[in-house]
Amino acid sequence: MQDEGTAHDPAALTRETQELWEAKAYFWDTQMGAWNAFHRVLIGPSTDRLLAPQQGETFLCRLR
Repeated sequence: MQDEGTAHDPAALTRETQELWEAKAYFWDTQMGAWNAFHRVLIGPSTDRLLAPQQGETFLCRLR
């Protein structure tokens, strides 16, 4: 976490931010990233019901 030495040092803040993201990367990839259980069980089926795609239709999905 931040200390007095990193509070005003953009390079140190960038390193600290990178380290924090890297520490959470595995959790995000396995639990929250695209096409994980959350998406397969909740998002995908809900999207299918909402859009009710018919055979031959194509949908364009914009990922943010």
